[in-house]
Amino acid sequence: MAAYVHRGTRAIQRMVEYAPATGGLALWIRHVDVEAADRAHQTTAPVFTDGRALYYRPAFAALPLAEQTGLVAHEVLHVALRHAQRYLDLQARLGDADLELFNACADGIVNSALAHLSWLALRPGAVFLEQILVRVLALDEPVEKLLLDWDVERLYRLIDDRGSGAATGRRDAREPRPIRADGPRAAHVRAL
Repeated sequence: MAAYVHRGTRAIQRMVEYAPATGGLALWIRHVDVEAADRAHQTTAPVFTDGRALYYRPAFAALPLAEQTGLVAHEVLHVALRHAQRYLDLQARLGDADLELFNACADGIVNSALAHLSWLALRPGAVFLEQILVRVLALDEPVEKLLLDWDVERLYRLIDDRGSGAATGRRDAREPRPIRADGPRAAHVRAL
């Protein structure tokens, strides 16, 4: 039994109690404790996903249970909605997709889906779908309707108004793509 214990165990137990379907999804995902000094991952978040597993840093264990549960539920929904794979598909179709903007769009959708649940807590400063749409597009509708109408690709394509950059002439495939300057929508979402 000890092999199945990880830093997220208590949060998943809470999810199974309050939302058995989401808790059940969490049970199918691989959970890995990583050390704070782990340099293999580019984030310092207390819990994060690569689209297949959830990784827990030591700081996760010090958080209140409601916040732990909110973080795990958030990451489980990213896995369930296949956001990592969808980003790669979008990048393959567009040739250039901004991971930070895509993650902000995905986070907004996930956070809005979880925000009404009283048994978990989302992180302070979390971005929400309705917040993005009101502030960036002046679209004010009930969150329930927004969650039905918007998916991450549609939201990303509307938000990504970055300029075309300095891509002129032939470019060696080994060269990095030129950085494209944010337009007003992309800049506003980054600021959120």
